[in-house]
Amino acid sequence: MNKKSFISIILLVGFLFLSFAVLIKKDNISLNNELDIPYKTKYSEEDVETSIRPLVNINSKNDEELSLSSLIKVKDFQAKDNLQMIAEKTLSFSLKYDANGGSEAPSNQTATSTTSSYNFIISDKEPTRSGYEFKGWSTSSTDPSPNYHVGETINVTGTTTLYAVWEAIPRYYNLKKIFVGLDEIDDNFYMDYTATAGDKEISTRLDLKNAEFIDEDTMTITWKAPYYYNTGYNNQVVIKEHSDVIGYSYHASSSSGSTDKNIIRFTLSSMLSGATRTITNYYQKDISNQTTYLVKWYNADTEKEIKDSDIRNGIIGNMVTVTEEDKIIDEYIFDETNEKNVLSKELTNSETILKLYFKKKTDTPENTDNPENPGASENPEIPNDPEDQNKPSTEIENPITGDNLILTILTFTISIITMTYFCKKITYKG
Repeated sequence: MNKKSFISIILLVGFLFLSFAVLIKKDNISLNNELDIPYKTKYSEEDVETSIRPLVNINSKNDEELSLSSLIKVKDFQAKDNLQMIAEKTLSFSLKYDANGGSEAPSNQTATSTTSSYNFIISDKEPTRSGYEFKGWSTSSTDPSPNYHVGETINVTGTTTLYAVWEAIPRYYNLKKIFVGLDEIDDNFYMDYTATAGDKEISTRLDLKNAEFIDEDTMTITWKAPYYYNTGYNNQVVIKEHSDVIGYSYHASSSSGSTDKNIIRFTLSSMLSGATRTITNYYQKDISNQTTYLVKWYNADTEKEIKDSDIRNGIIGNMVTVTEEDKIIDEYIFDETNEKNVLSKELTNSETILKLYFKKKTDTPENTDNPENPGASENPEIPNDPEDQNKPSTEIENPITGDNLILTILTFTISIITMTYFCKKITYKG
């Protein structure tokens, strides 16, 4: 074989090889171990091998379907036969759990799939953390509220980490309030209370209704006040008092911290346990706006006073009013409908007078048991005997009563003087 013949044979073989070679249409996908899917391939009648190992579906001219997971070898097909090979790559997925400051987080979950993502069911195991309540899970370690909860589904495309979301559980300490200089605790007293630790804040109202203990003798109120424990931050407490009492001025003093008028501030340690904080209010009577007013009682018929006026104290600008006791006077009845009554009035710098008008009680018959016969005996079982009216009374009137008393004394005095005169006369003659 000469050189030209050899070259011709080589060219012919090369041409035939190219004619029956595998034609690949891949949509910008490379045929290697990192092959993305799907892709299509046309085969010649020669044997063809590929290193792709995922599940493969081969549709032949006879509509046969083959599933291969090992080396693929296709043969015995005519060049005109068109084969379509679809390869699906297996992916791995994982869901991790982070207790985010706590402990006993659930075990990580893993799965494989030929799809691009996988749905995990979130574990029903909850982590624990002292001083905190577990609220749920989030994909961020700093989220204040959860995105996922136990038993819910989460879609993962690769590896996802869930972080526990915690809420600090408040603890309580004794907050004591002492009132000095008052006779009683005002029912309207209350305080706005706020405790802040880091990004945690709790606010509440403290009043007589939610007090733990009230001691009227020592004028002391005690509450269970909330704060955050073991957060890594001290608690900054701010209290705004509503402690004004009419007619008094006051200043507050705290066992720790500072006071500014009605605002009290102090700090509580994050690890505080079994402590008590005391706030004392010192009250003094405010005489700068005090004045007096009068209460007067009048006879509604004569316009004359029937009782001495009463001088009382009050605060300028306040309403003053009479009491129920002011409406009671012996032998008189309070005249409720009298238009001249002044039972309440705003107290001013000028003279303020409250007025009450009364009517005198009228005399009533001694015997009103029988209005048809007022003179009848009180004992209905003993009727009046007409003959008894003619009998002389056995009762002797007392002459020395009423108007006769003056006459009797005068007569007695004259008698004494007369007797004394005659005695001296007789003595002189003798």
